[in-house]
This record gives sequence, C-alpha cells and structure tokens, in this order.
Amino acid sequence: MNRWHLSRLCAVIGLGVLLLAGCGTDPVSPDQDVSLQPGYGVAAVVFDNLDVLTAVTIKSPDPKGGEVDISYVGKGVTMFVYTLPAGSYCLTHFNTAFYRFTQDDMTHGICFDVVAGKVAYSGNLAPRAVGRDTKTFQNYYWAAFEKSFKDQYPKLANLPIVKP
Repeated sequence: MNRWHLSRLCAVIGLGVLLLAGCGTDPVSPDQDVSLQPGYGVAAVVFDNLDVLTAVTIKSPDPKGGEVDISYVGKGVTMFVYTLPAGSYCLTHFNTAFYRFTQDDMTHGICFDVVAGKVAYSGNLAPRAVGRDTKTFQNYYWAAFEKSFKDQYPKLANLPIVKP
C-alpha cells in the first residue's frame, strides 16, 4: 500500500470515528442540573430485564428527532434519563448474549412520546421469552415510576410527568 492510499484510509477512519461520536445523546446524571431547550422534553427509559442487554437503540422515526444508544443494561430494573427533541421514540434494536432483536415498525412497536417541557415515561420495557418467541412488553407502573424518578432525579422532580 502506498503512502497516498494509507493517508486516505486514515482520513476515512478518522471521519468514521467523528461521525460515530455524534450518534445518540448522553444520559442525564442524577445530580445534573438540566435546562431544557425549547421543543425538548425528558425521556425516562426504564428496562426490566432478566438478562443483560447490549447495543440498545431507541430512536425517533422523524429525521429531526433524536436517538439514544445504550451500550449496556444490567439485569433487573434500570432507569436511563435523556433530554430529547419532542416526538415519538421507539425501541429499534437490542442484543442479548446470542441474539440481535430488531423492530422495524416505527408506528406500532414499542414506542412512547416525549413532550416538550415534561417528563415522558417509556413504561418498563421488558424483553421476555414466550414459548419459542421473544416479546418485549411495555408495562406501565405509574406510582412506582413516579416515586423512583423523583428519588433518583430530585433536580428534575419539579417537571410535570406525562400521564395517559
């Protein structure tokens, strides 16, 4: 490989790294002060899983919407909190130890709506084996969520929570 090809390869790899770094959004830490931009809301994404999940993607079908990439979700009930542009968001991908699950239906799948200036609860996203199939349930435990959210994120406790 000559020097020109090597420098071109390095430039392409560097560009790829920069583009990947721009994917998704970082979670809000429990002690973080949050100032919502106009048109943004808070998404509280809760997983209730029996196995470790990796490479989780939640994204909006709207090209102007956001995307959340979670690299690791441990067993049990875990909450991740994000600030995102208002809109609909759907669980699109996740991995278990041996399988990758994909949801391509961005209107009838496991989705929730983020509302500007408010906290949106995804429901407890619970992947389960059902016979020879796998289903992801979306269970809503409002009282438990509200208490847990306010306990874990006291700086966001003053924001209204979207309820059905």
